Amino acid sequence: MDQFRQSNCGPRHAQQSCTANEARNQAKRSCLEGLPLAMAYVPKQRWNTIYEAEKAICRGTAFPELDLPFGC
Repeated sequence: MDQFRQSNCGPRHAQQSCTANEARNQAKRSCLEGLPLAMAYVPKQRWNTIYEAEKAICRGTAFPELDLPFGC
């Protein structure tokens, strides 16, 4: 147990702050118990034209409607 605490929290003299962090994390976990992991909203998509295979691979999607500029 001490090895686990040291590897995740730094040197042994920081053990008190590790214990406080562990207590905060435990409180957060207990607040979240019983809640669903995630909920997704996925709207229906109409089937329109699709990119050619080469372009789809380059763009990362086969659907022009999903080909959005993300500033990359």
